[in-house]
Amino acid sequence: MGSNKEREMSLIFPDDIRDFETAKSYFQGLGYKETNFAFSLGRVSGGADIQKDEDRLFLYRSDEADKRSFRLLEEHNLPRLSLAYLGNVDLFSGDTLAIARLPLGARALDSMSFSHQQPSTEFLGSFEILVAISKYLADLFVKTAYLPQKLTLNKLALVSTENNNGNNIIRLIPPLHLEPAQDWRKTLEDLKQDLQLQDPIYNHVKQMQSCERHFQMFLDLATKHD
Repeated sequence: MGSNKEREMSLIFPDDIRDFETAKSYFQGLGYKETNFAFSLGRVSGGADIQKDEDRLFLYRSDEADKRSFRLLEEHNLPRLSLAYLGNVDLFSGDTLAIARLPLGARALDSMSFSHQQPSTEFLGSFEILVAISKYLADLFVKTAYLPQKLTLNKLALVSTENNNGNNIIRLIPPLHLEPAQDWRKTLEDLKQDLQLQDPIYNHVKQMQSCERHFQMFLDLATKHD
């Protein structure tokens, strides 16, 4: 493996491949195919979401902000995609290749319809997903004082359809760009605007009111525990 930097899950990968396009071709030569468009995490990010049998990978170009953000999540033991490979800068392309392993059912949230107008106790619906987002973001904010820059649905992935009280079902899609946050309401306002843009057919007022209310509740609970 040479000097490859590996984290969390090992990945056998040639030392001489360092740029994004060559890496993508390499995996395609091994039989990896593009993940179904509706589920792909690479639709907007410019990454490559590929799969072979039970192995699903996300190849993307990492920058300094992404590396800092991943370190921040690692330091505070916050949920994140499993980064299997992080290379050095390729002198010719300028790429820093990163490869994450994905759960098979992971999907970007901009591919989903947020149609439900009431919470559910029987399935993972629109309200439950937004509450899970608020829990994830509140935990991130409390532990780091950072939040995503200009949060949109295509930067969030649902990694499980289990309604586990919103626990451990949301991940940020890299490249990550976290920044110091003075007002968490601005982040939720960004999310609200994108939700209305991506899914204009349905009313999202009650959904986002629930999201903001739960964010505040999670903050209050964290403060009490401190």
